[in-house]
Amino acid sequence: MKIIFKYTKLGKLKYISHLDTLRLLQRALRRTGLPAKYSEGFNPHPKLSIAFPLSLGIESIGEMAEVELAIRVERDVFVNKMNDSLPEGLQIISASEFKGNKPLPAQIVSQEYRLNVCFKSNQDLEQALKIADAILACDYNIIRVKEKKNKVTKKEINIVEYLTLMQIEAQSDLTFSIDFKVAITETGSLKIEEIRDFVSTYFQNIDHLTAIRTNLNFVDKSV
Repeated sequence: MKIIFKYTKLGKLKYISHLDTLRLLQRALRRTGLPAKYSEGFNPHPKLSIAFPLSLGIESIGEMAEVELAIRVERDVFVNKMNDSLPEGLQIISASEFKGNKPLPAQIVSQEYRLNVCFKSNQDLEQALKIADAILACDYNIIRVKEKKNKVTKKEINIVEYLTLMQIEAQSDLTFSIDFKVAITETGSLKIEEIRDFVSTYFQNIDHLTAIRTNLNFVDKSV
């Protein structure tokens, strides 16, 4: 069977790279004793993959991965055994059986982020709230530079075209949160650094800004 599971990546684990996170999950799976399917070849490893890379230094409460098992296992058994083998900060919060043929990474269509924006004064916060709903009304073009085989290519993109504004909510005296859905297309998606730069440019007098990935959407539905 194939299981898709959602997990968190919090605290110090946000500094673990994508590949190290994959290895951590694979080692935890081995420790559970669950019968995973393995790849063929010189260096076989459990058939476990992460849906979409998370930027280094960013926390998440909505990461997704899939694993293939040699026999059927109850979802609760899988979740409990894995969580007993995983470190604090990386815990599975839900799991479901997947019967599709396409790999999970090919079916992720969007990612969601919550940005907590803290301002220097109440006046700055009030001004930001007045204009927040119009944040996607302005174009924000960036130039991406890519170097491959000593060849440099430049591409201009308007990052607003990838964004959908979901919700704005006051959190405290000087802080509000802003939720974005970010499209993932055949040509790629946005980096959280690009979104943070956009928000920092749009709003004035920000004291600091933090971001967390809250979800990955599977075939345009939350899993």
